[in-house]
Amino acid sequence: MSAPFPLFDAHLHADGLSDQDLAAMADFGVKAALVPARDAVCPSAKDLVAHFEELIHTQARRLKWLGIRPFAALGIHPSRIPWHGLEEVLAAIPRLAAAGRLVAIGEIGLDKADPREEQVFGRQLELAGELNLPVVVRTPERDKLRVTRRALALLRESEIEPGAVLVDNANAQTLKTIRECGFVAGLSVNPMRLSAEEVVGLIHSFGSEALIVSSDAGDGAHDILSLPRTAAMLAERGLSAQLIRRVMFENAVGFLRIDPSAVS
Repeated sequence: MSAPFPLFDAHLHADGLSDQDLAAMADFGVKAALVPARDAVCPSAKDLVAHFEELIHTQARRLKWLGIRPFAALGIHPSRIPWHGLEEVLAAIPRLAAAGRLVAIGEIGLDKADPREEQVFGRQLELAGELNLPVVVRTPERDKLRVTRRALALLRESEIEPGAVLVDNANAQTLKTIRECGFVAGLSVNPMRLSAEEVVGLIHSFGSEALIVSSDAGDGAHDILSLPRTAAMLAERGLSAQLIRRVMFENAVGFLRIDPSAVS
């Protein structure tokens, strides 16, 4: 089931996976991964900064040791916006960028799309512009269409280039709109998101342009072999190796501005 080319998992929560899980993913072809900040920490400034530092240092070293090239995204998840110390958390991101593994701002976005979330979202888009980094925008499962449309409207009002925005956790409802706005769409093959069959169907319908497939493993229910399984299913459906490589590797590498030779 291992793919004939390296897989890039563009949404992996390594801190929620065991060494055995990560080693198995590497054995089945996952050679690089983007590890974004997430919502599994208490919403205090101190805890968020500690989470950022763990991703940049501890989890990155762990992934590398287990055979997966690590890249990180840091940002304040909308459900974990601290009531105090916001400036402290935002200031930690450029400081940690000096470690050299930070390639994006994320996961950021909206959960309920209230004024506080929108303000923090806007601040982080400005930070991404200052650091010249792409952004990973999460979309919620609840009220997805409305919240996604609001996030897209705010993104279009910002100065971020559309090609530097990955709108993640897209589905059949939102994929077309995301791509029509010029943004990159992320599909998560995950028991809580989309099945491999659904992802294959969407790729068959929409093609491979501006589309990135990831596992979202390590956060709740997950399938550590979802990427090689989806790649194999795409091949079984007669889609070309070039298309499969594009959605499983090349689009992520290009979006994150990573040298392909560094992860092949």
